[in-house]
Amino acid sequence: MANGPEIEEIVAEVVLRNFHKIADFGASILAGAKSEVDLRLKTAYLEYLRRAGKRYGCAKSFFFRDVPTNIGTFYVPMSVTSGKAKLPRVVLDDIVGLTNRAVVTASAGAGKSILLRHLFLNALPTLERIPVFVELRSIEASNQDIVDAIKENLVALGFNLGDEYIDKGFDLGHFVVFLDGFDEVKSDIRVSLSKQIVQLSKTAPNCVIIVSSRHDDIFSGWNDFREFRVSPLNVDEACDLVEKLPPDEELKEKFITDLRSFLFARHKSFLSNPLLLSIMLLTYGENADIPKKLSLFYNQAYEALFQRHDALKGGYQRKRRTSLDIQDFARVFEVFCLQTYDDRKFRFSRLEALNYVQKAKDYVGVEVEVEPFLEDCLQAVCLLMEDGLEIVFSHRSFQEYFVAHHISAADPLVQRNLLDRFIKSIRTDNVYGLLYEMNPGVVEREVLVPKLRKIFDDMGVKRFVGITHFTRFLKANFSEVIVSADTMSYTYKHWDHDEVSSLDILFFAYRRCTRKKNKARDLAEMERFRKKYSTRRPKQYNLNELSSSSPFIKDHSEIGGLLSIQAFESILRLSRDLERRHARVQQSLDGLLG
Repeated sequence: MANGPEIEEIVAEVVLRNFHKIADFGASILAGAKSEVDLRLKTAYLEYLRRAGKRYGCAKSFFFRDVPTNIGTFYVPMSVTSGKAKLPRVVLDDIVGLTNRAVVTASAGAGKSILLRHLFLNALPTLERIPVFVELRSIEASNQDIVDAIKENLVALGFNLGDEYIDKGFDLGHFVVFLDGFDEVKSDIRVSLSKQIVQLSKTAPNCVIIVSSRHDDIFSGWNDFREFRVSPLNVDEACDLVEKLPPDEELKEKFITDLRSFLFARHKSFLSNPLLLSIMLLTYGENADIPKKLSLFYNQAYEALFQRHDALKGGYQRKRRTSLDIQDFARVFEVFCLQTYDDRKFRFSRLEALNYVQKAKDYVGVEVEVEPFLEDCLQAVCLLMEDGLEIVFSHRSFQEYFVAHHISAADPLVQRNLLDRFIKSIRTDNVYGLLYEMNPGVVEREVLVPKLRKIFDDMGVKRFVGITHFTRFLKANFSEVIVSADTMSYTYKHWDHDEVSSLDILFFAYRRCTRKKNKARDLAEMERFRKKYSTRRPKQYNLNELSSSSPFIKDHSEIGGLLSIQAFESILRLSRDLERRHARVQQSLDGLLG
């Protein structure tokens, strides 16, 4: 999608070329003379598509922060996978060709929101369906209706054809609805919003609905939706993205040469992520190597933003309005992040931001003026940026990094309280993962040792994990397993988004702390299991009707991945190793200090 005056021309041409579709649809709903109806339709569609094209065809990003920029300037078409389906450089028709219900998931910095905007723009040229884009973080209360939010969005952008027209449009499949950022919704309304999205799927069966989010187990209850995972960048896509970023050409040329020769292969887990790739480019001029830990990676980025250079301006260093050193500035910003993370705030008004800064500097005990500190966050250090009338993080992952950094250095009592407060997000957010890199001892001592012990005690494990223990775990946590040719999903027995589940703890331990089997072998075993137990349609297995001697349970216990006896055995060994290690540390300290 073009920017500025070109959007006007493109939208006008699209509407005129496809007006017969609009007129046929509108004439069946709106009353009045044909000329009046046509004028009203043409005006509404032109106005809406112009405004929507400008609003969602442009965005600010880590590098393009001063004004919203055409996403084509910095967007590299991304690929997604869903089961066996691989969609390279995906466009809207690729997804709609497989399903009209999709959840696009990815980790922090992988570009979910920009991908959704790209798909939104794909819907414009043909006007087969009218695209509607809703940022779910704007939904503040559990009683706010998702359909009302969609209607408000349409009307706010000039689609003034009345509720009856929109309702009929939902009935007839006239819209493709993009719901961005499910993971940014406050946890206390997430379950309610989930139910509304599922209900919308039932009441508007002919519309396309696409949701973006970090992965969330709540999606296992969205039976009509198919999950598409954003694929990591390959080396060619990474180089394409670097070409589009603004630092000077000489630096980019050297960076791309090193990416192709050795950097990408050596650090694929980092450099296949668009955000981390951008951060590496930011620091590359002074740190030609990449640390192995993600937490050190973010620390490098912060140092570069604070004191080394401003990559957005070709090396020009912006003068800071505060005199805080790099550590004190970070201490205040950490508490700013702590408050906003606790409130699930990723964007806020300037007044809210100033209040957060005031509380942060009072808590830390650092003398600094509130307004200049906020301006430095926005202009000099570039950790925040302005988006219209609101302030947002340059990227949400910076918020999580500084929260983890604060917990790592906090008083043990504060650590314990914050770990307990944020544990419900251990699987969906990066705070725990970053903290585990910075201070593994505190995560092991306060979380993994006691919680893993309880999980295995509840399973009745004494020496090893057997099929009876495995069955007991499955039946305690899930009511059914749904198997199809492409996927498997599990229905939780007791779903509470505000509580951490045993599976969340096991997943964290398995992912962060144990050696996993060969991934290709795991996938092959999973595929064999699905072929054996699926039919043409997804098949449901009621766990209450199965026992440890059932072939389904036995075969399930041997597949790859977390929900297998082998994985549980490795986590059990980890649990016992951690208990022995921390006991030895205490004994060694006692001996050292007499």
